[in-house]
Amino acid sequence: HSAAVAAPLVAAEPCVELGFVSTCPAGYATPESFPSKVGGAPVWLDPRRPAAEALACRKCSRPLRHLLQLYCPRPELPHAYHRSLLVFC
Repeated sequence: HSAAVAAPLVAAEPCVELGFVSTCPAGYATPESFPSKVGGAPVWLDPRRPAAEALACRKCSRPLRHLLQLYCPRPELPHAYHRSLLVFC
């Protein structure tokens, strides 16, 4: 008998992807376009928005500002195929 060897789930070499900020064409920032963007208002992929308290500073209770949004799908996970990372500060 021979044993099948599964391919590793993690790449042998670290992968680095670089991106650069540029202007977006008009109409780009819609949920259907799955945008990556810097600044402005976030584009929510899920119509259920977080509560205002979730987007407020835990120390001073002031609203957080949207810094950037990155579209980062995980095709191997059906529940996370379309996902975005939103950073607030």
